[in-house]
Amino acid sequence: MNFSKATITGMNGKQFTEYLTPFKDDVGDNVTFVYDTDIKAYTDDAYCMFELTNAGISDDYQHRIMQKVADKYGCKFSDDELLSNESTALLQAMLAVYAWIKLKEME
Repeated sequence: MNFSKATITGMNGKQFTEYLTPFKDDVGDNVTFVYDTDIKAYTDDAYCMFELTNAGISDDYQHRIMQKVADKYGCKFSDDELLSNESTALLQAMLAVYAWIKLKEME
């Protein structure tokens, strides 16, 4: 898939390639993810964990959700980040987390 991309500089001065998708997250913003050249992987940059925290989900439950989603979609979950060598696998995992949050809000 071709997404808009830009080079961004993190707080530590490290540069990443950020991808902007047309898909929406749980708060209606466009889903973004980055490619980290140091680890040679796509990552959500811990944004899904941030959203789970904002949704009031306990830490232990957050980690269980993230590990289950990572396993389901062929990603890794490490240091609060979803990681994948495939952008589409990462995106699918991120969208699953956002959908889970929205469904949880409906309870």
